[in-house]
Amino acid sequence: MESPANPEILKYDPKKMKKNGYIEVTVKIPVTGVKKGDKVFVTATEFGQIPNDGMLSCITTDKKEIIIPKKNLTID
Repeated sequence: MESPANPEILKYDPKKMKKNGYIEVTVKIPVTGVKKGDKVFVTATEFGQIPNDGMLSCITTDKKEIIIPKKNLTID
């Protein structure tokens, strides 16, 4: 997989993140650290390649990295 831009370098700016390979997805099944309806960023490449039972590295709106099962996320 191609490496996306580091979110720290992008200063977690949503516009810059979307421009550099991230997509915003919604949490449909909560896990520790996020609740239903929260928005998180994932890399578009990873989201497209990981199977539904796989785990994704996500960036929360408060700039924390969290691992969430793909099946718990939905694209708006």
